Amino acid sequence: MNLKGLKTKHGYAAEELISAMQKLIRRAETEAAATVAMECCLSSEALEDFVWKRLKAICVEDIGMGQPQAAPVIDSLDHFRKDFEYGESDRWMFTVHAVRYLCLCDKNRDSCNLKSLIKRKLENDPQCIELPDFVYDMHTEKGRAMGRGYLHFLDEASKVIPEVQVEENTWKQQLRAMMAEKQEGTHE
Repeated sequence: MNLKGLKTKHGYAAEELISAMQKLIRRAETEAAATVAMECCLSSEALEDFVWKRLKAICVEDIGMGQPQAAPVIDSLDHFRKDFEYGESDRWMFTVHAVRYLCLCDKNRDSCNLKSLIKRKLENDPQCIELPDFVYDMHTEKGRAMGRGYLHFLDEASKVIPEVQVEENTWKQQLRAMMAEKQEGTHE
């Protein structure tokens, strides 16, 4: 939706209100953010949809890892609002609730900053990607050519950081021992 030149029900520039909504959410100015969101939503169903598109972007752009569950919360609220016809009063509560929720969230813009940094790096130097050695495993042609099999995968390529130990178990060790025994048997 192109907002250029579009006016809301009461004559505001739609692009300015959408911009204001996001900046007000960033600063946790709940009532002002909800007011501009509602002005947009009351203006047209298409503009209401655009508000929700921005709310979803705000979840990762401005909230990010501050509250990672914001994205599914906002998506659920968007889904629920669609259970009500455009113009029904109950439908607007979902917009207000979403704005309130995002205003109250802890915020972190690192995903947006990292995206912008990487985009510019790739534009400046398309060959900037350097792959570490552990990438080449049994799932890549180069890794197979290097003779890397399941043991390499278990020891290096499947490593996760940080690793969380959920329960006490020895499954990886058992699997490694089984695969090492199998590998030894194939070299005889």
